Amino acid sequence: MPSDRAIAQCERFVFLDNLQPATCDSSWPLGLQREGWLLSANNATPQMLALAGSVRDCGAILMADNGNWSLAGEAVAPFAADVDAYEAGDEVTPEQREALALRIADEADRIQDRLGAQGLLAAQIRIGGRWMVGPEDLGMVALLRAGVACDFPDEHSLVRERWRRTRDRFRALDRSGLGDCIPYMVLHAWDWPSANAVSTAATSEGLGDAVAVSLGVAMRSLRWIDSLPGPGGVTTLPRRLPEKYLRAVALVHGAMAGMRDAPRLHLLGAAAPILIAVLGLFAPFARALSIDSAAPVLDAQDGWLYGERDALLKMKREVLAARLLMRGEDYASDDPFFREFDRTHPQDWPALRRELGLTGSETEADVKSRVLASPSAMREYAPYLAPVLSITDPFCFDLMRARCGANAWHLQRICQRVRERIDDPVELRRWVESEVARYSAVADPVWAEATRQALSYAQQTLPLRPFRPPEPRRTIMPAAVPEALSARLAQLSSASYARQVPGPSPDGSVQALSNWWLHRERLAGDVLEYGTLAGRAGPVVALAELRGTLAVYAERLPIDVPLTLAGSGLVSRVLARTTYYELADAWNEGRRLRGRMPWRTGTEREVDELEASFTVVLKNSRRIALRGQARDVHRLAAELSAFAERLKASAAPIAAAEDSLQSPALPGLRVSRLIRQTSLMAAALPLLQARLGDAMLARTTRESLQRRERLRRLDGPPLIGALRLLRPAEGTRVQIRGRLVEAGWVELPEKPYGWAKTAEGVTLVLPRKRFENRGALPGAWIWAAGTVENGFHDRGTVVKVEAEGPSQHAGVVFFDWLADELRPQIDLYPGSLRLWWELPDPRDPRHFRDTLAHLAPR
Repeated sequence: MPSDRAIAQCERFVFLDNLQPATCDSSWPLGLQREGWLLSANNATPQMLALAGSVRDCGAILMADNGNWSLAGEAVAPFAADVDAYEAGDEVTPEQREALALRIADEADRIQDRLGAQGLLAAQIRIGGRWMVGPEDLGMVALLRAGVACDFPDEHSLVRERWRRTRDRFRALDRSGLGDCIPYMVLHAWDWPSANAVSTAATSEGLGDAVAVSLGVAMRSLRWIDSLPGPGGVTTLPRRLPEKYLRAVALVHGAMAGMRDAPRLHLLGAAAPILIAVLGLFAPFARALSIDSAAPVLDAQDGWLYGERDALLKMKREVLAARLLMRGEDYASDDPFFREFDRTHPQDWPALRRELGLTGSETEADVKSRVLASPSAMREYAPYLAPVLSITDPFCFDLMRARCGANAWHLQRICQRVRERIDDPVELRRWVESEVARYSAVADPVWAEATRQALSYAQQTLPLRPFRPPEPRRTIMPAAVPEALSARLAQLSSASYARQVPGPSPDGSVQALSNWWLHRERLAGDVLEYGTLAGRAGPVVALAELRGTLAVYAERLPIDVPLTLAGSGLVSRVLARTTYYELADAWNEGRRLRGRMPWRTGTEREVDELEASFTVVLKNSRRIALRGQARDVHRLAAELSAFAERLKASAAPIAAAEDSLQSPALPGLRVSRLIRQTSLMAAALPLLQARLGDAMLARTTRESLQRRERLRRLDGPPLIGALRLLRPAEGTRVQIRGRLVEAGWVELPEKPYGWAKTAEGVTLVLPRKRFENRGALPGAWIWAAGTVENGFHDRGTVVKVEAEGPSQHAGVVFFDWLADELRPQIDLYPGSLRLWWELPDPRDPRHFRDTLAHLAPR
């Protein structure tokens, strides 16, 4: 069960999959692997309500839809011929359009009257979701589904009347039976002006805290446009483009532009992978932003597969199969749904090539035709790319379930990557721009241009400040701990807890190994919890029990026991935390004695040698990932364990050296960096073991790493190309070193910032971030890269620290790829900053914040 804090972070940008038998199964190990779900009231059968209960029990977000989109389909159905003609672009006079709109609206009113004032509300309440789509006027939903409303001006009398009906229904909602469920008011819109108008009206009437915007009208559109209304008037596009993505982004921008404060926003009906990434640009300005769509399910049935190897794409199965056959490749994916399906229904692509009679001289169109004409051969030799012919066929049901899960998994990954950058809009924008560039390089030129225009539209200024959740109280001194937390702290310090610390022995059996790692995960989590409450490392008995975990992994690596990619995350987390605790403890012993121990000659050379040895470990890890096997990770683990022991022995005397000896070579800062990097490499061991232990993952890993030719970036201490700050010009990019003497926070309405001053008189600035929350505390030596901003709020010479994390380089740099993959386990760059700092003085009551920033990334 995730914590409240984890759920709050997840809901900042989350995809909700449709809850149905093909997507959710509590008896299937992968059947509940989603961050969020949506269940419509008109599908709330006893079977689905039972599944909703399983979803709630596992802590996933659940939203109850009102079912009106399906009901609107019933209202539109009698007029299907007229609607099809209208959507096809037939000439229609305004009078004919309004007559059609009135007939559709009247039919919708009859359906809504038949259901009664409460509609399907009772079914929604039974779902028991965290959120619910509020009651709305069905007539407006029907007009949007038919596309008829798209040419109405937003001040049209029919539109105003329908808006009033939705508002009145939402206000009349009896909330006494909703409990903690949050109802979302639906904003009906079809372009930027209408979205902005209805959003402004809702906000002015106090109804804009939680709103839902339907993107169905955009995603169903088959229109091509050469202009688009927006905040600055009508924008002329460079050419006629499909309007789907453009209209969707315009609706979201228009709705948010009418808000006064960061809202809870739900987007109904958008699921194209690249569009999800672009919509992520709005996430920093929302308290919570969720998206649902039935598209992953419908696409799975129709043979559309989502992927991200070349770009955030979706591709028809026959096109994908044809290209793989022409390249001589097999289908491969990292997602757990495909890998489980592939174990049960293995592929044989060479046999498929023989069965289809391919000689290598065929065109893609020829191969695609043979794929479509050979469903039996596809089922036999490339089952994952076979057609879904009948959902009652057990094979087709398994295939449908796997492809539904895989499509949703890829969308969930996009949301996770947005959340990783949500506190840094600059890095988020760079990531989205890079994904749009990747998409544009391989997509149809028309869709590539439409996506670039949608990105440009999404980047227009909003009248909202980025939402900043309340700062978590990461370090609380015991005197300030509330009663319940104080009791927990006492429990972790008690003798009874100490008696529970010794764990099972890893005797080599699968069950014993599993229990051993689970026990260590609990202890490592207890250390983080204790540090949060007490402000220092502990409990001592837990730290003592965790000591040597990396060495045990190196000595007793279970080569014959396959480690799945999902299971590797737990082992990586344990190794990252325990290695960090052990190395940081050695550092702390010396740091307490800074200036009171003699300087050892040769220490600077010792640091150089340690860095060179770490580079050797890194090179060996890349070589093994490219050409090795899972058993080779055993040798790498032993090498890293031996290096960690060397680093531990050097950490204390280097940390103890007085400040005058820490400059200019910065030995303490460089050892601090090595402690963090070594912890990351420890976490990389299970990742490599899992990838190399699976033949398909091993192949995709090697293909991926062939594009990542650079081993690591040369960035950070010891001050490569550093500039001495005398009279730097505004905007100069500089690298500086120094010792922090003071840090603080300035709360401004638009751009709050954290600041830290060095002993050399330079002020560093972090927009919207605090130095202390990342563990960069006074007394620590730092290295930073940034731009000069003179006269910044009368602070003299100011360097604004650059935002740059591993994701910008993960496509070409091996070490950044590892850092990006392992970010959920250990964050090597908290806040994605070009800033390195020493591990803090353990006597500072805030020192444990460094550990939390790296090992409990938000």
